[in-house]
Amino acid sequence: MARPTDPNLTMRKANKRDLDFAYRLYEQIQAIHADAEPKIFKRPQEKNNYAPLFSNLLEVPNGNLLIAENNSEAIGLIYYLITETEDSLIAFKHKRVQIEQVVVSQQHRGKGYGTYMIEYVKRCAKSAGAKRVQIDAWTFNETARICYKKAGFNTARKIMFLEL
Repeated sequence: MARPTDPNLTMRKANKRDLDFAYRLYEQIQAIHADAEPKIFKRPQEKNNYAPLFSNLLEVPNGNLLIAENNSEAIGLIYYLITETEDSLIAFKHKRVQIEQVVVSQQHRGKGYGTYMIEYVKRCAKSAGAKRVQIDAWTFNETARICYKKAGFNTARKIMFLEL
């Protein structure tokens, strides 16, 4: 299993040349979500429909789209935002990182790469002065929830719903 200190594992900022790889990951993860919640999630769309979304992620202020590589082979991506909440009547001023997406290519799952990417973002968050890293997962995504638990995340709230 890969470890966060493995010298063959590296992280880099994504660029427009990563579109094909990111699209293949999008297809994999979108299919998982659409299979589990077909009333909410669409089946994967064509690559030309995904390209503008990918390009927008590269341009989001305070957004970071990173590619994980093992021996120069792209194996996963992680996307996170750094946000700062101002002091208010409800909450204290604080900076946090919200991990929006963690995806490891299917053939590399179960080898510790997701944990590696999360550990990398935790270090980035600390360097940026964030006091908290947040992430969420759908209840059907047991693999993600196990990965997040292994990475040290605790459940802070649960969102409930009612179909009408």
